Amino acid sequence: IEKSKSAQALIILKAVSESIQRYYLTNNVYPTDFNQLDVEIPFQNTEKFVSNCIALSNEDWSLSFENSAGYIGLIIGRIKGKYAGAYFFTYFQDPSGNITPTIFCAERKILGNYIFDENLPEGSYCEKIINGSLNSNGTYARSYYLP
Repeated sequence: IEKSKSAQALIILKAVSESIQRYYLTNNVYPTDFNQLDVEIPFQNTEKFVSNCIALSNEDWSLSFENSAGYIGLIIGRIKGKYAGAYFFTYFQDPSGNITPTIFCAERKILGNYIFDENLPEGSYCEKIINGSLNSNGTYARSYYLP
C-alpha cells in the first residue's frame, strides 16, 4: 500500500516539476503560486510539511512550494501514518538559463512538525520501500537517490 501511495506522490511531484519548467521557459521567471501552473493538483487542504512555504495537502501528503531568488524547492512529504516525515524533493537552479531537476527521497531527522519515527530503522522508507540508495546522512535528513 505504501509503495502505491509513494508512486502517486512521485507522479504529482513530477507533474508539478514539469509545469514549473514550462512556466519558467514561457515567462523567464519562476512561478510564485500553484495557481500559475498548468497542472491540476488533487490536493485541497493547506497543511504544511515545510513552514513558510505555500502548501496544498490531502489526508496523507503535503506538497510544499518555495520560491526565493532563482531557486525553486518542491517537496511532497508524508504527513500521516507510520512513515510521516518521509518525503520526496526536487530543486531547480538556473545559473545558465537551464533547469535541471533531480528528485530525491528523504527521511527527516529534525526540524518541523513531521519527523521520521526514530523507532524505525534508517532507510526503512527510502531504501526498503522506494529502493533508493543513500546519498547523504545530513544533520536534518537522510537523503537517497531514487532507482
